[in-house]
Amino acid sequence: MEENEKYKLHHTYIWLASLEVLPIVFFATVFSIVPPLFASFEEYGITFIDPLVASIFITVLFTLLIAGIILGVQALFYKYIWYEFGSDDFNYYSGVLSKKHAHVPYLKIQSVNQKATLLQRLAGVCTVEIETAGGSSNKAIKIAYVKNEEAERIRQRVFKGKQGLPYGAENADGLASNTLGESGANKHNVLDYPAEYSDRFRGVFGGSELNTGFTTYEYSLSNKELILSAITGKSTFSIALLLGLASATVATLSFLMDALFVSEDTIIQAVYNVTLDSVGMNILLALFASIVFFLISIWVVITIGTCISYGGFRARRKDNRVEVEYGILSHRFSGMDIDRIQSIHISQSFFQRIIGYCSVSYGRIAASSEDGGSDKSVSLAADRLIVHPFLKLSRAQEIVESLTPEYGDMPRCVHRVDRCALRRALIRKVILCGGGFWLAVVTLIVSRLSLWAVSDASSIDAPVINELISIGTLVLFVLSFVIAAAEAIEAVLWYRFSGFGYNEHALLIRNGGFSTSVVVVPRRKMQFGYQRTNPFQRRLNVATLIVVTAAGYSCKKERLIDATQKDVTAWLQWMLPRNNVRYDDSQEHEARGCCEQGHQHTS
Repeated sequence: MEENEKYKLHHTYIWLASLEVLPIVFFATVFSIVPPLFASFEEYGITFIDPLVASIFITVLFTLLIAGIILGVQALFYKYIWYEFGSDDFNYYSGVLSKKHAHVPYLKIQSVNQKATLLQRLAGVCTVEIETAGGSSNKAIKIAYVKNEEAERIRQRVFKGKQGLPYGAENADGLASNTLGESGANKHNVLDYPAEYSDRFRGVFGGSELNTGFTTYEYSLSNKELILSAITGKSTFSIALLLGLASATVATLSFLMDALFVSEDTIIQAVYNVTLDSVGMNILLALFASIVFFLISIWVVITIGTCISYGGFRARRKDNRVEVEYGILSHRFSGMDIDRIQSIHISQSFFQRIIGYCSVSYGRIAASSEDGGSDKSVSLAADRLIVHPFLKLSRAQEIVESLTPEYGDMPRCVHRVDRCALRRALIRKVILCGGGFWLAVVTLIVSRLSLWAVSDASSIDAPVINELISIGTLVLFVLSFVIAAAEAIEAVLWYRFSGFGYNEHALLIRNGGFSTSVVVVPRRKMQFGYQRTNPFQRRLNVATLIVVTAAGYSCKKERLIDATQKDVTAWLQWMLPRNNVRYDDSQEHEARGCCEQGHQHTS
C-alpha cells in the first residue's frame, strides 16, 4: 500500500445520511402541515379532494424534496473529503469553499474510537473519531461512513505508527488474530451470542476483519452483572425516588387525617370549596395508580434498553492500549493508549454500595467534536472510559492490575480528614447547602403569608383554608425533616470514609456518602496541585487539597475538603520534583482504621 494514498469515504456517506434523516423530516412534516391543512379544507369548504389524501401526498412530496436536497449536498461534500496516512502522521481533508486540513502526528493521538447506528451496522460502516491530547482546544477528528474494514485499518496503522513500526509489520496480512494471552474471568451473558452474531455479520459493505494487535487480557459481563448494572442505574434511582416520595406523601396524608380527625369527605369538601370543582377520591386514587404504572413501565423499558446497549460488552488489553466495545443495535468501540490514562476511578452508586458492587473507569482527556460540541454522556467524547460497569468491589483492583499493570501499584488511604470535618460537613450539607433546611424556611414563610392573605379575604371559607394550609405545612415540615436527616447521615458517612494517600507513583483521594468515589491519579499525570483555605479552615488548621490533571476539553480537578494542614503540607512537598515519599509499616498500621472502611482493596 503506497504512502500518502488518498482514501475516500464509503458511498453510503451520500445516501445513508438521507435515509437516517427521513423519519425526522416525515414526522415533523406531519405535525406541522397536516393540522393547518385540515383546518383550511374546512374553512374554505374544499370537497373535490379528500383532506387525508392531500395530507399524505404533501407530506411524502415534502419529505422526498428534503431528502433530495440532502442527497445533493452530501454528494457535493463527498468529492472533497479524503484522508491519508503519512510515515509519521495522519491527514484528513474536507470542505468545499472553506478547506480544512487536519494534520495529526501519530504520537499525539490519544485514542481511536468508532460508533455505528443500526442502519450503519446493517450497511457495514461506522463513524471513526480520532482524539488527541490537544489541551483546552482539543478537537476530535470525525470521519463518518467508513467501512468497518477501513476503520480497523485506521486503528491498525495509527497504533503501529505510535509504536514507530512501519505498516506491514507484525501480522498485517489482513486476517484477524484470535490469539489470546492470559484471559480474565470470561463469563458470558445471554446477549453476548446475538452480539457475536451481529459482529460476524459485518454488514453489507463491512469487508473482512483485520488484525489490530495481540490480546493479552479480556473479559465480558455475566448475566448477573448485566442485569444488575441496568437495574441499579441512575434511571432506577430517580424512578425509585419518585415512587418513594409519592408513597411517603400518601402515607403522611393518611396519617395526618387520622391524627387530626379529618375525614376524606372533609378534604374533598375543602377542595371543592377552594376550586369550585369536586374531584372524587376514586379518581385521585386512579390517577395515582396510573402515575405509578407509567413510572414502572418507563423503568422497565429503560432497564431493557440498558441491557441491550451493554450487550456484547468486551474490555480487553491489546498491545499497549485498552479497548472497550459494546452494543447490539448501535455499536460503540473505544481504544485508548495506556499512556493517555489520566486517572483511575472506582465508584459506587447508592444501590451498588448496599450490595457491595462498584464500577471501574479510566479518566481521559475529553475531546469536543469538530463543530465545537461536546458529548457529556457515556460516549466516545466522554472524559471517562468505563472498563467495567458493574463488578464486585473486591475484584476492582484485580481488573485494574490485569488491564493496566502499569498503574497497579495503587497507594493506601493513610490520611483521614480532620476531626472538625464532621462538624463542618454537617453545617455545610444540612444548613448551608441543605435542601431540607431551606425547604422548611420557605414553607414557614409561605404558610405565614398564606394565612395572612386568607385572614384578609372575606369571600373565602377561612376555617377550611386554614386547615388545609396547616396540613400542607405539616407535610412539608415532615418532608424537610426527612431530607435534613438524610443529609446529616450522608455527612457522617462522608466523614468516616474520606481521606487520601500517596506513594512514589500516584495519589489516591476518597470521598464518600451514600455513593462513594475513589480516584487514583498517577504522579506523572498531575499538571499541578495546590491547597485552598478559607478563614474558618485557617482557624481550625485544615485545608482543601486539589490536584489538576490534563485539561483536555475542560479542566479536571480532584479534591478533598478539610484534610489536616500538616498532611496537606507534606503532600505539597511530595508534589515537588524528585520528592518521593514512602510510608513505613508503623504509619500504615496507625492508619489501618481508615483503610478498613469501605474500599479495602484500594484503601
